[in-house]
Amino acid sequence: MKKSFTLIELLVVIAIIAILAAMLLPALSAARESARANNCRGNLKNLGNATVLYTDSWDGWLPQAAAAIGGTSSYRYWPTCLAEGLNAEGRWDHIWRDDTPQSTKAYFQCPTSISSGNAKSDRSGGVVYKELTYQYNTLIGNGAAKTPTAPRMLHRVASPVEVLLIIESDRYPDWKFSLSGSTPFTGNTYFGAPHGKSMNCLYADGHVDSVTESTYETAEAQAHQIEMLGD
Repeated sequence: MKKSFTLIELLVVIAIIAILAAMLLPALSAARESARANNCRGNLKNLGNATVLYTDSWDGWLPQAAAAIGGTSSYRYWPTCLAEGLNAEGRWDHIWRDDTPQSTKAYFQCPTSISSGNAKSDRSGGVVYKELTYQYNTLIGNGAAKTPTAPRMLHRVASPVEVLLIIESDRYPDWKFSLSGSTPFTGNTYFGAPHGKSMNCLYADGHVDSVTESTYETAEAQAHQIEMLGD
């Protein structure tokens, strides 16, 4: 006669399964976040490649954070420039146009920030920067010539390997970030660390690195960034 499990034995089995699940879930969660962080770095690397293509096509000029379109009150923003460098369809003007495919949007989305919902948060003034989790350096083309935010040529950047081009943030959804040299990132609320205590950054030379919260949060670090931009 086949022996049946007693209630005690069933409870023991259930308890063992629960313990194993509790041990495995954190590891699975960490593996999932590691995959998202790698995907994020891949996105930024692709944006770096697009920047190189754009710079080559425009005689060495880096994409501007926002470039005024002559004779109009409109601007051409950096996501549109880099989407073209990726041969991806789509135009961004504080929001992706309705006909922009998800495959294009994905280049500009950190999976971790998207999963947390931060990419759809409201900014002061009621503007929603939907599905854009990366921010461009406004000191690289967001103003007139001979100003601190004038358009810049790559070969005029003093140290491209040190200059931040694009950062990510889970704290302040926006399309740009500013470096003042006097106010730390934490004061500007741009700096955020989607991946634990780190965020991924794209530099002007095209390389991608993961940095900790303390790397650029001081005014001194920002002042150095401005110095490395050159004239």
